[in-house]
Amino acid sequence: MMAIDQELKGWIAEFVGAQSEGSAVETWVNHVLGRIVDAVPQVRDDAALQSVVRSACDAHWRSFLANLGQPTQTFHLVQEAREVPMVVAQHGYGLPVIFEIYTAGEQAVWEF
Repeated sequence: MMAIDQELKGWIAEFVGAQSEGSAVETWVNHVLGRIVDAVPQVRDDAALQSVVRSACDAHWRSFLANLGQPTQTFHLVQEAREVPMVVAQHGYGLPVIFEIYTAGEQAVWEF
């Protein structure tokens, strides 16, 4: 059992290191954002909303990676993600747009 724990810790450390590199983060963000853009016309057509969604995707991924190697897993909503519903509301889009963004993002994450 101890060998498996050490092997898993090594794999996680390697994964976090590789996925934390700029090009890997950009690939992941582009994948998730691409799915959201494909599914949510408001994000596709609104540059400001797309920018805040991109920032939220990036911040969430970096936060996940930073947390992954820790002995105790915690979750917190990154500040960039808190801005998404505010921009949605400021631009006059309805609540369903937020749900569409979250749903498309979740599906993209599971695909990864």
